[in-house]
Amino acid sequence: MIYKFADSYYFLSNFYESDIIYKGKKYKTAEHAYQSSKCKLDSEHEWIRNTPSAFQAKQFGKKVKIKDNWDNIKYDIMLNIVRDKFSQ
Repeated sequence: MIYKFADSYYFLSNFYESDIIYKGKKYKTAEHAYQSSKCKLDSEHEWIRNTPSAFQAKQFGKKVKIKDNWDNIKYDIMLNIVRDKFSQ
């Protein structure tokens, strides 16, 4: 059983650096893609997409204007991002 995404399981983490192409754009991590996806404004999306680390992407994601329907779509978005991460 896996209890945390560390050591040999760190690759499962959304913070693991692994380039992902999601909806035609390149992201440094799954976390970058997820946090960017919640943005209502394209400028904030790009700001998060280009942050140096997943930690910063998560922090910045707390400060943006969120899409009106985010609560209804966030699970499907994460599922698609993770699928893309492991299929590329």
